Amino acid sequence: MMILRIWTFLILLALMSLWSCRTEIPFDPGPMEPEITDTTTNVNPGDTTTTPGDTSIINPVDTLSEPCDTGIVYFESQILPILQGNCAFAGCHDPVTAEHDLILTSYESLMSHDDVVVPFDLDKSELYEKITEDDAEDRMPPPPNAALTQPQIALIRKWILQGAENMTCENMAGDVCDTTAVSFSSDVQPIFNTYCITCHGSSNPNAGISLTNFNGVAGVANSGKLLGVISWSNGFLRMPLGGNQIPQCNINVIEAWINQGALNN
Repeated sequence: MMILRIWTFLILLALMSLWSCRTEIPFDPGPMEPEITDTTTNVNPGDTTTTPGDTSIINPVDTLSEPCDTGIVYFESQILPILQGNCAFAGCHDPVTAEHDLILTSYESLMSHDDVVVPFDLDKSELYEKITEDDAEDRMPPPPNAALTQPQIALIRKWILQGAENMTCENMAGDVCDTTAVSFSSDVQPIFNTYCITCHGSSNPNAGISLTNFNGVAGVANSGKLLGVISWSNGFLRMPLGGNQIPQCNINVIEAWINQGALNN
C-alpha cells in the first residue's frame, strides 16, 4: 500500500511539472518591430500604368515630331501661299483693294463669302471656277498675269473636295529650314512660282522683271535688289506688292543661294 501511495505522489508531481512548462515564457523577444508594407507595384513587362500618387510620365510622346498626313491638304501651309502670291496683290484681292469685297489673305476672309468656296463642291465654288476658266478674260488671276499652274489648281481642288477646312500642321515636310546646299531648280524657283510669277511672269512682267527662269532671277539677285525687296529692308519696295511677306525660311533659302554663288543648279 505504501508503495502505491509513493507512485501516486510521483505521478502527481510529474504532472505539475509539465503544466508549469506550458505556461513559462522561455525568453524575452524584445519590442516588436512594425511590419513593413510593400507599397511597390509588380509591373508586368509592357505595363505602363503608375501607382496612385505617381505623377511621373512614362514614355512621353512627342507629338510635334510626328509627320503631317501627306493625304491631307493643309490650308495655312499649302493653300494660303497660293492665294497670297497669286490673288492678294495690289489691284486685286489685297486688304486695300479688296476687289468685289473679297480679301484673300486669311481663311476667315476667304470663307466669309458663301459662294467663293463651298466645301466638297467644285461646281458651286466660284474660286475653283475662276482659276480653271478657259476664257482668259474671265480667268483669275486676270491677264496679263500668269494662270495658276496645274499642280496649284490640283491642290486647291483636293482641298475643296476634302471639305475646305482650316487645318494646320506644325511638321510639314520641308518645315526644317535647310540652307546648307541650296538648288535653284529645286529650292529657289518653286518659291517664285508660288509667290511672284503672277506679277513677274513671262508675259508682260511688272517692271520688266520676269522671275520664271534663272536668267531673270539671277539679274535681280546679283544686283542686291531681290533680297532687299523680299526681306522688306529699308529703302526697298516691299514685295509681294500689297501682300504679306513671304515666310522667313524662304527668305533664308534665297539668301543662302545668293551667298553660295547664285548658281544655276
